[in-house]
Parts: sequence; C-alpha cells; structure tokens
Amino acid sequence: MSWPSKRTEYAGDVYVKVVQLFNVKKVGLFGQSDPFVTLGLQNSSAQTQVVKNNANPVYNETFVFKYDPAIDDNEIRFRVYDQATFGSDTSIGTARFSIEYFLNYKMNKRLEFKSDKGEIVAEGEFEILYDAPEGPNYKPEHAEAFTEVQKIEPIVQLQPRDTKPWEQQKELRQGGYGSHFNKVYSKPSTQTPQQRAQLAKLRKYR
Repeated sequence: MSWPSKRTEYAGDVYVKVVQLFNVKKVGLFGQSDPFVTLGLQNSSAQTQVVKNNANPVYNETFVFKYDPAIDDNEIRFRVYDQATFGSDTSIGTARFSIEYFLNYKMNKRLEFKSDKGEIVAEGEFEILYDAPEGPNYKPEHAEAFTEVQKIEPIVQLQPRDTKPWEQQKELRQGGYGSHFNKVYSKPSTQTPQQRAQLAKLRKYR
C-alpha cells in the first residue's frame, strides 16, 4: 500500500497504455511463454490479449480506470502470466507504481517485473496519465492523445437479501493484491450476465 499524497487527492481518470513487454521468462517446456498482462487500480481490474509464443509481445492496448481519492490506494498493480493450454495460467512476475508522479502529465514508464524470489522475469513499456480536471496543470488534450480506450468500471459489492446472514458473504481472493480485491457477490443463480462476466475476468488474478 502506498502512502497518501497531496498529489493523489483529486478524483479523475487514470490512463494506462500497455505498449510492450520485453524478455519475458520462458516457464514452459516448449517454445516461449504465451504472455498476457493483468492490471488493477483500487476496485477495478483489466487484462490484455494473449500473444502466443513470444518473449517480446506487443499489445498497444489502452485502459482507463476511475480513481477515487477517498480510497487509500494509489498504486497500479501489474502481473504477467503465461497462458496455459490446460489447467491454470502461470504467474510469471509482478510490478507496481504510484500514480502520483503522473498527475496531469502523460509520460512513458519502463517497469521491471519480478518473481516472488526477486528475479527480474520481464520488462514492460507503458504510457501513463493521471487525468484530474481539478488538479494543477490540467490539459484536456493529454487524455485526447489516447485512442481506442477501454473504460474499466469498478466492481461493486452485492449483498443479496434472499440469503441467510451466514450465507451472505463469499470472498473471492485476487492474486494477493490486498483486501480491497476481496468482494461480496450474490450467489450464481441470482447473478446477472454482466456480473458473471466480471467474475470470470477477475478469476484471471488467482
């Protein structure tokens, strides 16, 4: 968890363009990894496409997250996976950074992904903007420079009224990113198609 900062006290949108990964570690027996990237900010998460058999995959995918300064969390978290042909996807490494350095300033960022043992397993190139209209030096043209944006909506808590109190909560653990990724959902029989789609996407973080 990052410390609160005056530079993150403004509500706004956080633009993240996943440009490319470099030197993704091979984790399978044959060929290169089939990497994809998951990224999350506060209560929202997203995922890139999978690039097959490539240690230097190019994505050029842009996501925009809503940022709420009332939530004590201003870090974007990344995880690179190797997609499995059978079974569960393999986590290769993680990276993170605070959005405060990008307040109304669009810039490129190069990150190292590290394994649980601290080994550098990949590098990534990103374009970042923390777009806050009420913050200093706001320029709308910065956000306009991003094209083909995928807007990511926060996942809300749902507490069904037709269940018993001891059946109301079911935690969904998301890749060790923290308690703010543990949400309460209705039972499958009462979920809407949109809720089921959101849950399916979040399971990629396990």
